Amino acid sequence: IFTGISAYIIFTRGLSISFYLGASYIFIFLKYAIAYAACRKDLTNGKLIFPYFDKAVSRKIFSLSLYLFLCSLTNIVIFNLDNFVVGAIVGVSAVTLFSVAANLQNVFRMANSLIGGPLFPVSAELEGQNDHIRQKALLLKGTQYTAFVFAPMVIVAIIFSGRLINSWMGP
Repeated sequence: IFTGISAYIIFTRGLSISFYLGASYIFIFLKYAIAYAACRKDLTNGKLIFPYFDKAVSRKIFSLSLYLFLCSLTNIVIFNLDNFVVGAIVGVSAVTLFSVAANLQNVFRMANSLIGGPLFPVSAELEGQNDHIRQKALLLKGTQYTAFVFAPMVIVAIIFSGRLINSWMGP
């Protein structure tokens, strides 16, 4: 809520995006500082205990977290490197037109992630049960349904991409 209010105030006063990002990070820092202050009493008194701590499970969770973090960094490079290449070779003005076309693809990628996201808990439960047959079936059915939903939309976007970009950016 504070980030949205600060965005409204900052942008209506004509301040820059850098100022907004700084304010956002200040709110994030304050959020964690308040959480630390609230939990500090319990942490120093030793009231906070983890009776079911399992080192092997923790190692597996943190290795997955590291893997996901590295995947996120890789995605940033993969999906933003093309803007740098286009800007360096063709010029900065071409990046805008290129970004509009890339945004169409990003919308489909984001929608696909939103649709597939709820399947992660089910997949994790099947992995915990070591049920690879049902996990494979879930993957195949999910891929089929996603392809069935997205294939027509992608085909329409490809056919009308020129009109979409011209309507968006102008001739």
